[in-house]
Amino acid sequence: MALNIDTSRALRTPGELVAIVEAVRDAPASEPETDSLEWKSVWDITDAAVRFESVRHILGFGNRTVFAAEQNFEGCAYLLAGVEPGNLIGAPVVDPADLDDQLSRYILPGQPRWSPTYVTVDNKQILVFTIEAPRAGDPIFVLQRGYDRAPAGRIFIRRHGKTEEPGPADVRALEARGQAVRPRVALVVTRADDTAVLQTAKFTGEDCEQWLASERERLAIPPEPTVQPHDYLTRFPTTTSFLDRDTRSKDEYIREVEGYLNRAELWWFAQVAAQSVERKLAPMELQIVNPTDRNFMGVEVIVELPEKLMAWMSADDVFDTMKPPGPPKAWGTHRLYDLARLKGPRVILEHDEVERDGTEARRVRFTARHVRPGEIVVLPPMFLTVPLTQVGQEIAVRWRLTSSGVDGWQEGEISFAVADEPVNVTVPSG
Repeated sequence: MALNIDTSRALRTPGELVAIVEAVRDAPASEPETDSLEWKSVWDITDAAVRFESVRHILGFGNRTVFAAEQNFEGCAYLLAGVEPGNLIGAPVVDPADLDDQLSRYILPGQPRWSPTYVTVDNKQILVFTIEAPRAGDPIFVLQRGYDRAPAGRIFIRRHGKTEEPGPADVRALEARGQAVRPRVALVVTRADDTAVLQTAKFTGEDCEQWLASERERLAIPPEPTVQPHDYLTRFPTTTSFLDRDTRSKDEYIREVEGYLNRAELWWFAQVAAQSVERKLAPMELQIVNPTDRNFMGVEVIVELPEKLMAWMSADDVFDTMKPPGPPKAWGTHRLYDLARLKGPRVILEHDEVERDGTEARRVRFTARHVRPGEIVVLPPMFLTVPLTQVGQEIAVRWRLTSSGVDGWQEGEISFAVADEPVNVTVPSG
């Protein structure tokens, strides 16, 4: 029975590593280990013998042929410490830097490449070693320092889910791996929509002044209602009305409003940019094209942007980047028990992102992807805020593409036309 986990791609994010631990935990006791996955229930990495056993497995995973490795997890392998099918125990926590120092005594840097990560599952710490995929041209990875009965220079391999010493055929296969010519990247980035035209957003300082005036009016304290003689009963607050009344004094509220209005121009501009994104005025959508019959793993695309150009991955990205001061709650709405303020923790996931210098976008980095033979992979759109000075012109971006499985890179330039007429974008008060 196969583990309940996607083995078609490498698992790298904390959530993905948690998923592989949970898959092992939930597997039946009869589940066998594989040439890309090993687990240990009790594994005290502070013990010297256990550290050496970890080294043995890391070297064994590194000494796989490229073809055998790429059948699962895009060639990566995993050693899990603190879990086995049906049993989650946890592992002692050691500083990853100290762990690297201790294991690197036995492993030559980069032969193979590996990294330790702790993940929390069921309130227990599980140590996950990720061993990167072997590549054509890699030498045989050997033990650099002897331990007990294993002398320096010893070779370990994976065979039928176990780490063992190689036979003559295994050594010849690894020698062939070292002599193989490493292929070069043969992918290209193109526009996903050749007909797309970028729109500029038209907004002016006068728009901002009018909006600020409407915000001042919206947040003004309304006049007190006149109390008639027959309304005397309403002068005595009930429990409900006490909880509902505003907890701020009028002076406190006025200071909040003035502080907001003094800095509200940034909030207004963020709203303009967010509306431009939501209306998809200037989407820039690219795609990776693989014209070959080869798999390319760990494909990363970096798009360099022109100066003074703003780019976003979503409307939320606008506010996360600019961090504008939001308006205070209107008078009479700031309650003792305000359910709107009771928000859960925000979950932050790894994703494609815009790299910035302050708020100015420098480049967009798309995280590693697996591009199969003949496949076209459309990248998520990035949304631009195009300045009015670009009306009727073209915007050119440069791209650079690499793959973890091959040598070299590809690069090029793509141009987008900017529409002749801008689009009016207004921000409603409130």
